[in-house]
Amino acid sequence: MASTRAGAAAVLDRALTDSPARKTAAIKAIGDANVTDPHLDSRIGSLLADKDEDVVRAALETIGKLGSPAIALNSVQIGRLAETSTNKEFVALARQLLDRQISGQ
Repeated sequence: MASTRAGAAAVLDRALTDSPARKTAAIKAIGDANVTDPHLDSRIGSLLADKDEDVVRAALETIGKLGSPAIALNSVQIGRLAETSTNKEFVALARQLLDRQISGQ
């Protein structure tokens, strides 16, 4: 069973470096399956700097689904996005995640 999980994690990890559509699909799959692998969770956080808006939106939503551990792991990237993005939706989502971390939800 552990080798199956490791294999699945490797496939998802590779997809996070692929086309925007594959990145988005992998991010959503991680969130839908509630995968709490620190490596994958931090990879999702790194995608908050991606140029594709669908990728960034999926990353923010998935980090929110994964909850406090993923938010804490990616708090620097989330904070950077909240401070530098010109996309009001992303700024609002990022601030909501940071507020959740502060309130301990």
